[in-house]
Amino acid sequence: MSDFTFFGSLNYIVVLYFSFFILSILMGCYVYFKNALNTTTVVFLLLCFAFTTLLLSETLFSWTIFKSDAFLVSRWKSIGFVLFWPLTLTLFLSIKFNKIPVPWKILLSILFGYSALLIASYFMGISHPGDLIREGLIWIDVPYWSPIGIGFIIMMPLCAVLIFYTLFTIRYRAFKAKNKIVMKQIDIMAWSGLPFALFGNALNLVAPNLNIKVPSIGHLFIGIWILFVGYAITKYKFLVPTLEYASKQIFTIAGEIILITDLKLEITEFNVAFEEQLGYSGTSGLFLYDIVLDGGKLKTDAECGGIIESRVVEAQRRLGGTMHAKLKCAVLYNDEIKIGMVFVLSDITELINLNTELENKIANRTRMLAEAKEEAEHRLHITQIYTRRSIVDMIKEGVDPTMITPTEKNVTILFSDIRNFTALSENMTALTIVSLLNQYFEKMNQTVIDHGGEIDKLIGDCIMALFDDPEDAIDCAMAMRGCLVELNDENKLPKRLNSGIGINYGEVTVGNIGSGSKMDLTVIGDIVNSASRLESLTKVYHLPIIISEVVAKKLEGTHDLRFIDHVLVKGKRAPMRIYEIYDHEKEEIKKLKGKHQNRMTDAFAVYSGGDFLGAAEIYREILQDLPPHSYTKNMSADPVVDFYLKRCLSMKEKQDHGLLNEWNGIYEFMEK
Repeated sequence: MSDFTFFGSLNYIVVLYFSFFILSILMGCYVYFKNALNTTTVVFLLLCFAFTTLLLSETLFSWTIFKSDAFLVSRWKSIGFVLFWPLTLTLFLSIKFNKIPVPWKILLSILFGYSALLIASYFMGISHPGDLIREGLIWIDVPYWSPIGIGFIIMMPLCAVLIFYTLFTIRYRAFKAKNKIVMKQIDIMAWSGLPFALFGNALNLVAPNLNIKVPSIGHLFIGIWILFVGYAITKYKFLVPTLEYASKQIFTIAGEIILITDLKLEITEFNVAFEEQLGYSGTSGLFLYDIVLDGGKLKTDAECGGIIESRVVEAQRRLGGTMHAKLKCAVLYNDEIKIGMVFVLSDITELINLNTELENKIANRTRMLAEAKEEAEHRLHITQIYTRRSIVDMIKEGVDPTMITPTEKNVTILFSDIRNFTALSENMTALTIVSLLNQYFEKMNQTVIDHGGEIDKLIGDCIMALFDDPEDAIDCAMAMRGCLVELNDENKLPKRLNSGIGINYGEVTVGNIGSGSKMDLTVIGDIVNSASRLESLTKVYHLPIIISEVVAKKLEGTHDLRFIDHVLVKGKRAPMRIYEIYDHEKEEIKKLKGKHQNRMTDAFAVYSGGDFLGAAEIYREILQDLPPHSYTKNMSADPVVDFYLKRCLSMKEKQDHGLLNEWNGIYEFMEK
């Protein structure tokens, strides 16, 4: 060894290892400080520190002269080399999962525990190279595996397999979601890692065990891989909150064109809708104002740094022609520094064309309705005059209805309204519409009178009726459903006429409302508004009859009914429980609803507790036992089950976005 001096042993291997030692430190710090502080950046920094320990040890190992020093440095090498594998696996698991699952945590705990034991065995002299032989300017390891160290032969390939398994599952998930940013990131990480890992292990492990004397530079290939991983993380801003925000916007408004630009409006990222709707397959050198025919204004807004208000623009298609679109835009920030802009283009070409066509139809319909206006108003006026039987009775008895003083009274309120009458009457003449309405009112009004009720008013195609006894109102509602079937059979309409009925019970004020020239004897109170809301809810739940909890208690088990929901309707402070009456249904439908009553109760309890996926699974099970609806496509015989399945999925999406922090099982309707 007298031929060697310390600086005389300096060689290209020492220089290479020391260079990568510096690069690894810089890359770890750069990724950590460049991106947001989270689990992934912390693990990447730890991985870089572990590897720099290995690289510094390799530098000293290749530089040292004496065998005793080489054995000492090889122990320090073990820290970086052994910890590299579980740390790398942890890094990619943190990228794959927002929160690493428990089974993976258990495996990682075992790997890190064994790593600590193995490193300790190196320093205690239990595990070490069989011998170190100096040949020229490098040391050659003579392999030796202790009982503790032999397990590393299993741990290292196990970690390698799990690392690349994790990478390729992330890429597959990104491919299914068409997330090109993640696909590019994983391509860099995976396809750079495979060859470098193979070369590194071939030089460091396979060659020495086969007595092949090669320079000890295998770890440099793994070091190159770490640099590629850091490059992929930073290049595509995988960890930057602004890009996460942009991704959320893309998923929120899926189907619309999404473009991300730099501050000069050069397009840097785009979604699939951009390719499909405008025909562009690439955006190299393409600016937003090359596509959106509002370029001057867009450029001015971007330079000012403001948010561009939503407005209608024209977008140029690649192969010619334009698309009418609504444009929305917002500035993207990173640590309060503007880094780009996100644009959303919503195709409204068809809407504009339909709007023009609709305006023409409205003009034609207006002319047709004007021709029948006199006759329609005359018939409706007569109907309004004779709507209230009690007023006619008062006049017969010599009582002046205009002199009645307001009184408090408990009554049952029934609201009935025709569903989608505008769409149904779209292809009907005005005279046919009036004739159909008169047939409808003739049957329904008489049904109300036959069941001891009184018509308070007609509002378009809506009937408001009053009853003293809730039982009479329920019997009337079911009879009205029967009359509706007869009306459909008699008229053979292109679409079946349908209605919704809401019933409530409580105290109202009975009195005159109006002036000397026009007065109406009617009822006023909170239950009137609530009954109207119940009727509106029949559209939401696709049910013919919905009643309040007060009415349900009054029935005392004399009818087939079931609980539907616990809701807070618009304009009300107190929530209400709503029920469905289904005595009038066909026998097979009643049996199905009775059969699934307990499962529906269980599902609603799970739904109320906030487990929307669990509730959805129960509703799916119920759906499997239901035949299709008799009249409505893509709906089961029990529409409430379809409704709750859709609501559970919608509520789960809101829950994932943090919009249901105070969920208490009561659904609030924001519209009437």
